[in-house]
Amino acid sequence: MTQAENRTQIRKSLEIVIPISGLIYFDILSLSTLAIMNFPTSDLVLIPFVVVFALCAYGIARRSRISYIISAVLSATLFALFATTIVEGFGAVTIPYGFFAAVTSVPILLAVIIYSVLGLRRAFTVKAGTTVTWINHDGVVHTITSKSSNLFDSGNIPTGGSFTYTFTQPGTHNYYCTVHPWMTGTIVVTSG
Repeated sequence: MTQAENRTQIRKSLEIVIPISGLIYFDILSLSTLAIMNFPTSDLVLIPFVVVFALCAYGIARRSRISYIISAVLSATLFALFATTIVEGFGAVTIPYGFFAAVTSVPILLAVIIYSVLGLRRAFTVKAGTTVTWINHDGVVHTITSKSSNLFDSGNIPTGGSFTYTFTQPGTHNYYCTVHPWMTGTIVVTSG
């Protein structure tokens, strides 16, 4: 395995491990907070989040795209709903558990959001003979260039422009933008 392939494998592993760990951590933190506070009615709104986060953790382990989407959206929603509580927790240094919950929940929720979004980047699978079209909806120029061979190279695609390529041979085709090399993708071509 090359260094580039090793880095890709590690990145893909993080796109699974970090959201799952964050969701499970948040479930444990929420349940323990509720238990310590004797289940106050005002905080029972956390129960649906706990259930859905547990289901999302399971879905992410199975690489379910909808689980990544739900975990990112619910993490952002939870962050917005409890922003004032979190800010108050930062000032509660005399209440160790409240301070600990506030200090740890912010980076955990942000990590779940970021890595859930990153987890959405997955291989696109098509059958041999399929024509794929990329459209540049961004405000800057991009390219679609195959990494391992000279199979395809779009040249510069301006805003609103597109590039079309017909994949005839089965295989895995990694591509990137030569202008922004961190922007990558994968097309998996299966036999007809």
